[in-house]
Amino acid sequence: MYLINKFIILCCLFTVLVNLTGCSQKDLYPKADLIIDSETFNIIPQSATELPPITYSVTPLNGVTCTLESYSIEYSSYLKEPIPSLALDKIPINVRIAGTEDSSSEGESVSLELYPFTTGVRELFSKSPSDISPILAKITIYYRDVNSNNGSIETYCSLFKYDSANAETEATDG
Repeated sequence: MYLINKFIILCCLFTVLVNLTGCSQKDLYPKADLIIDSETFNIIPQSATELPPITYSVTPLNGVTCTLESYSIEYSSYLKEPIPSLALDKIPINVRIAGTEDSSSEGESVSLELYPFTTGVRELFSKSPSDISPILAKITIYYRDVNSNNGSIETYCSLFKYDSANAETEATDG
């Protein structure tokens, strides 16, 4: 009887130690896997003052419910040189993506509209003496799932300078 009690106490201590070290069972508490998709990659404004959005479709792959909490945008030139003065950090959003009961099936897609074409980008285009178009935007979306796992997904788009000559040509052609 003494050995059984000792064994039970040791098992309890081992369990407590494993939990304190941060080990987690990912089979029991899986992390949400998301895919992000958009029909447009190139953003071209239709006027000099327009700040067009881009719409993404976010879909959970493994059925785990999560919440999109914030996003950040890093900008770079078409030569891949960073433009830190335009960067946006951790802009809050609160979009819930419902999972499914079956963890092997995809959940329902959620539409997410973001605005990578900011006034700073427009001002850079208008004040720059050279043609720096397109500017590349790397958008990182941060999320937290119901199992307290944090994650992020990245997407990219190209932002083009408004060109009145092209806009007039498109208007007469259309």
